[in-house]
Amino acid sequence: MWSSLVGSQPRCSLRWRFRPTARSSRSGSAGVSGQEVLVIRARVIAISGEVATGKTQVATALAARLKGWQRLHIGQLFRDYAADQGLSVARVSHLPNEVHRAFDKRVNERMRQANGLIVEGRMAGVLAQGIEGALAVFLYAPIGTRVARYRTREQLTSDDDALHEIEYRDVRDRSKLRQVYGLQDYRDREYYHLLINTGLFGADEVATLIMAAAERDFAPVENVQI
Repeated sequence: MWSSLVGSQPRCSLRWRFRPTARSSRSGSAGVSGQEVLVIRARVIAISGEVATGKTQVATALAARLKGWQRLHIGQLFRDYAADQGLSVARVSHLPNEVHRAFDKRVNERMRQANGLIVEGRMAGVLAQGIEGALAVFLYAPIGTRVARYRTREQLTSDDDALHEIEYRDVRDRSKLRQVYGLQDYRDREYYHLLINTGLFGADEVATLIMAAAERDFAPVENVQI
């Protein structure tokens, strides 16, 4: 499934769940310079992806453009949630499924109520399922690119160490999601509106692609029950 997703993908893969509408409009009063004003139809932008695919950098680039939007980092929020519950996150994959479901419902509810929220995390797109106005984005990159990024970020001494840690985390996360939600593979394109290879684009370029999609009128993705 994954090889078919990344092996033949074009530079940017749009899964067309978008309704044809004008992508932008001109503001009658903002005509100080006659500049085009973007109309953002998305209320939530959910950025998913495996480790070292650029989620944080892209979320930062989007936040710089979307003034007034809030950011939510699912990983950090989960650590805070677990601490509040008196749970250890050192062995996150061994926490009971009920803990994950309860937390995910909170995130899903936060998205449903939001009007201007950038959500970052491997599960972000899946948790956005069924939410009107939530744009689900998946970032991926060649393994060599991910290894180089991860090695630099974690200050590891070798590519082998970086590859080992990436593979361990990838397998652990997919396994946990199968246990909790029965998802065969959360990377499957059916859960997302937009898939982007960050090995070909910088964070600002990826943000531009996401902004273009966020201007469109799109239907929610509804393939998982949260």
